[in-house]
Amino acid sequence: MYKTIKNILTFIKRILGYTFEFIFLILVLCSFAIQVPQFQEKLGEEATFLLSKELNAKITVDKIRINGLHFIKIEGLYLEDQQKDTLLYSPSFIGNINNFSLENKIVLVDLLKLENTRIKLQKYKGDSSLNIQFLINYFKKNEKKKSTFKFLSEDINLNNVHFSYNDWNAEEKEYGIDFKHLDLKKLDGDINKFQNHGNSTRFTLNHLSLEQKSGFVANNLNAFVLISPKKIEIKNLNILTPKSDLNAKNLTFIYRDFKDFRDYVNSVYMLGDVQASKLNMTDLSYFAPALKK
Repeated sequence: MYKTIKNILTFIKRILGYTFEFIFLILVLCSFAIQVPQFQEKLGEEATFLLSKELNAKITVDKIRINGLHFIKIEGLYLEDQQKDTLLYSPSFIGNINNFSLENKIVLVDLLKLENTRIKLQKYKGDSSLNIQFLINYFKKNEKKKSTFKFLSEDINLNNVHFSYNDWNAEEKEYGIDFKHLDLKKLDGDINKFQNHGNSTRFTLNHLSLEQKSGFVANNLNAFVLISPKKIEIKNLNILTPKSDLNAKNLTFIYRDFKDFRDYVNSVYMLGDVQASKLNMTDLSYFAPALKK
């Protein structure tokens, strides 16, 4: 009897040993296969086909390069919204993933790099939601309210990014920065320590530069930013423009809801600790058109 049990255990041990060896061999082969360009291109085609079908929106990729399970470079990434207009186009999108855990619901990224990228957010006439809402709905449809993902990124690098937001339910202003029709070009710089968890988002802006269609130009912008449902807090702010040099130890905007920004003067409470600064009236007039000369 003992000999029979021993033989059975030995047999099971060998079967498990062969099984693990087989799994290990498959993993090794996959790790080599994933380095082959033809395999990566086929993987990209299959992934974009499945996502396009799932999202009911066109997604295409020219090339995809994967190094191990952490580094990925996507060339020619194109995503349409459900009105068949461009939502995102990036000739070069690079990601370096440090940690991804479904169990702990966390994504930790060392680097996200966007080069010559076009991001186009819109609210179409008659719609109350952004054209990105279908993506938000897709990723939330199987997600429990108390089990949201936490996204952290050490560094998001922007190189010549063009970002626009248009609410076509609102008329465009003739002068100044129109927060219903934003158009930011030549976005360069770094967004560090980006964290998004629950209802709050925090990040640090370093050496950010941009041009806004109103004429406002920022040569160098640095700040720590915390955004929550009731408050926006900006610390160690420095904005350098061709005509101004604004420095603030702390700026806090308190509100009941983000909709309060529609009536900023009467609905948003602002606290500030402004340091020695030089503020040109032309720069200020972009935010307060009544000050235009």
